[in-house]
This record gives sequence, C-alpha cells and structure tokens, in this order.
Amino acid sequence: MKWAGLILTAMFVTAVIGVLEAAEPVSANPGSIVWNFECHTHSHPSLTDLTDNEIRAEMDAVDNAFTAHGLLTPKHHAYPGGGHDDRVEAIIAEYRFSGRMVWGVQNTYPINDWFKLKAAQLKKSTPLSKIQGWMDDCIADDALLVILTHDVKANPTVYGCTPERLHQSLDYAIEKQNAGLLEVVTIADAYDYWSTASEGKAMVVFTFDDCWVTDYENVYFMFKDHGVSGTSYIITGAIENDAWDDTANRLTWAMIEEMSADNTPPVISNVASSDITGTSAKITWDTDELSDSVVNYGTTTALGSTESDNAMVKSHSITLTELSENTTYYYEVQSTDPSSNTAVDDNNGSYYTFTTTITDTTPPAAPTGLTATAVSHSRIDLDWNNNTEEDLSHYHVYRSTTSGFNCDNSTFLDEATVSDYPDTSVDDNTTYYYKVTAVDTSSNESDPSNEANATTPEAPSGPTMHVLRIDMELLLLGQSYQGKAIVYIVDENDDPVPTATVYGHWEGIVPSGTQEKATDGDGVAPFWSGKVKSPPSGSVFIFFVDNVAKDGWTYDPASNGETSDNIATP
Repeated sequence: MKWAGLILTAMFVTAVIGVLEAAEPVSANPGSIVWNFECHTHSHPSLTDLTDNEIRAEMDAVDNAFTAHGLLTPKHHAYPGGGHDDRVEAIIAEYRFSGRMVWGVQNTYPINDWFKLKAAQLKKSTPLSKIQGWMDDCIADDALLVILTHDVKANPTVYGCTPERLHQSLDYAIEKQNAGLLEVVTIADAYDYWSTASEGKAMVVFTFDDCWVTDYENVYFMFKDHGVSGTSYIITGAIENDAWDDTANRLTWAMIEEMSADNTPPVISNVASSDITGTSAKITWDTDELSDSVVNYGTTTALGSTESDNAMVKSHSITLTELSENTTYYYEVQSTDPSSNTAVDDNNGSYYTFTTTITDTTPPAAPTGLTATAVSHSRIDLDWNNNTEEDLSHYHVYRSTTSGFNCDNSTFLDEATVSDYPDTSVDDNTTYYYKVTAVDTSSNESDPSNEANATTPEAPSGPTMHVLRIDMELLLLGQSYQGKAIVYIVDENDDPVPTATVYGHWEGIVPSGTQEKATDGDGVAPFWSGKVKSPPSGSVFIFFVDNVAKDGWTYDPASNGETSDNIATP
C-alpha cells in the first residue's frame, strides 16, 4: 500500500527562557525514556535554492546551537519544503546519517538510500483504521514505518492530530509490540538496526514536527508512561528567537534538554528466588525499562560475590552456581539503564534471602510388575506398578532386542510420566525386551525393573481397518431411554470401509449380548441398546466394539481412535 503526501514544512518557533550556559553533552544512547531529535535547518529555506556553502552554514548553525546547550547534535534530517536533490543529499550526508521526506508509507529492506527515507502523514482527518493498516502492512513486510504528525492538541491544525487519536495509535502499536510483532523505536534506534541488518524487521517510529509545547505536555509523557520513545524535529532558528518567533507556544531549550536526558534510574519490582537446589538458585526481577542485570550476594550481609549479565532487558534472570548446601544467602539486585542510571533493590536494607537445600542422593525404588503386550504388528503396550515416592518425577523406558541388556544411553527409548507406555516404534515379527527405571526430582535414577518381553506378529499382507470413533446419542421414547452408538470404520488412510461387519455389545444399565452390524457406504454402523423406562439420573449406556471383520482385511485395534464410549441420562 503506497500513497503520496504533501512535502510539509515545519516552523519551530519558541520563546527563549533565559540564556543557558553550555554544558557537557548528555548521552545520546536511546534508553526507554530518552527522546531522539532530528532537525530541519537553521532558517528553514528550501535547500535546493542555496549554494553548497549556504547549506553548510545552515547545518553548522544547527549543530552549534545544540553544542552550546550541552546536547549532542541531531543525527537525522528532514528536508524543509521538500527541497532536495543529489547535491543537497551529498552535503547533508556530511552532517547526518539519514534524510527524510513525506512520501509513501514504509521503507522496506534493504534501504538503498538513507537520504530518501519515506514517512506516512498522520493528519487530523486520518482515520484510526488507516493508521492500523499502515502498521499491519509494516508487520507483513518486516518494514520500517515512520509516522509523522505536527501539533498534538485538542484542536490541531490540518496536519496535526488530537491526543486521543495519537493515544489510540500508540495503544495499537504497543499491543503489536507486546505480541512480539513489531517494535516502537526512535529514528536513531531504527537506523542502528537497519543500517547493519541482514534482513528487515517490523519497526514503527512516531515523529513530531515543529515541537510545540503541547507536544511536550501531551506526547512526551504519553510515550514515557508507555515505556517507549518518540522522535521530534526542530528548527534552531525558532529556538534562538530568530525570524520564526511567531508564537510563544513552542518548545524551549530547557524542555529539549529534559527530553534528551535520561536521569531516571530503572524501577525494580518482583524480586524473587526460585529453582533452589543444594548448589544453585535463580534470581529474577523486572524493571520498567531496558537495563542490565547484577546480583550481589553472600553468606552475610557484607555480600562479597557478584554475578551479572550485560544484556539490556526488562525481565531479568541470573542463576547463581557453586553455592554451599544448606546455607542461607543474602542478596540484592541492581540494574543500570543505557544512560548509566543505576537502581539497587536491597529489600530496604534487610536484603533478600534464600536457603540452599541438602542435595538428595537417594534414588527411588525400582519399579515392579512390568509387563509387555504385543497388541499389533506395530505396537507393544507396557504397564507397571506406580512408584509412591513423593519426589518422583518420571520414568525411563529402555528397550533392546537382546535379553539381559544394560540400561544405558544405547538402550534408552523414552521418558514416561505415568506407569504405562505404548511403544509404536517396533517392527513386525520381532521380540523386544524392556526395563523401566524411576527418576526423582533430584535426577536420581533407580535400579531397573524386572525385564519383560513381547513378540510382534507379522504385518498383515492385505489392507487394515480400525475404529475411527464412536458417536453416542441418547433417545427419549415417551418415558423410556435408549442408547445409540454410531461406529465409524476406516482404513489406514482414514478412508471409510464399507461392508465391514462390526461386532459389539452394551454394558451399563442395559447389558446385551453380542450385536453385529454391517457398515454402509460411509463406513458407518449404528447400534441400539435396549430401552429403559424412567431410569435414575446418571444411568450410563456403554458400548464396546469387540471385533471388525471383512474378507481380505485385517482388523487393527491398536490403531483405534476409541474402542468404547458411553452416555448418561440427565
């Protein structure tokens, strides 16, 4: 989806609120609440009308103004009035990483010319559905979507939008971000990824032209509360109180410095310890912004040991290892954001604690009563007695074609969580030997069970059939109830098998002898129980399939979807 928009100008005018002394440049590393800045030029001319030296003078004026106020210079540019060509782009490239006009909807991988970036215009009249469509296309194409608007206030200009519409757009973007489908980033974040990436990635940049005071009041805090950042364009001539000083409703350097700087440390929450063993423990916590992970810990409140992870995340996890058994440890957690703001949570000076366990080295008892039954040429069912240990985790099943085998990696078959196991990886006409062990939550493994064996029969030479399913119905005839079972017979490809004879019987409230029915063209055979007058509530009709026969076919009960089913009276 593409569209052509107007090439818009941006008039950034502000009232100067005193002379600010030069300071050390603040960090431009984009943390979760750091605002990025882009620029137009100093006096906002169409750059194609200027000489090379005049263009450089405009850019130098912008950079000098930022430096004088202790800020790093912007790294991205928008062309005033849309005026740009190859000559202009070459000069802008001496100062900036990218240049942008209002045209189209998204930038797809690879971005071949960073000085021809496109942006979608969010106007007062733009419906929410269209904005959501931009983002959906961005996700589908793994694209970079830059959304541009101007003033954000209750009654915006034609090229601005209301706080409500911006909030709706941001909510939709963050919903998709939380689902892992896209990322809401600044233009600097997008450049850092896309300029070196080997593939596209769905990213959305919200950028605000002109930088009105209402943008600061409505936009900056809206994004900050959501834990994401936006991008703003500026014109330094407006800030310096030059020709663009047509209103006092513009951002000042003081506001820009506040938006540029991240002086707020992460907020730490949900500190917890888990997965505690005799020698290890996992420490987890959350922060409201991207930050690194540090755990200081020890056997006294002096701590003394540290584990860390430099990855910038919001959900933190550090596993402490080589701990002593049956020992209480004290710990605190620490996180530092990309702007070097550090937060420490020591549980209000009391420190968090956990106590390691005593390592369990006692294995469970060996399982007993193992039996093996060949139910078909392709399946052997195993069954054994339940182990009763409270710390039982699972069972290991071992198999060999040789009696007296050892339980090791070469004979390990599978893991089971219950005391039975269907082995469907067997060959026909083969004898298999089995043993089972029990494993507890400390990974202690028992001695093997008794050995059991079974021999699979030869595979049938003709086609096979089985019960796909049994559907149950309850019929009310006056005051009497009658059960109905509908049996579906299919072949190995789940295609219906007609003219097969199904043998079955009823149990429950109306037992019956053997009944037989032939399947119709759809492989269906219906059975009816006897009638019961006014049965008690909850009376059960149960139907069992005993056998299925057809000349030249083999019944394979091991493949049955079900062999019996039931239905109860209301």
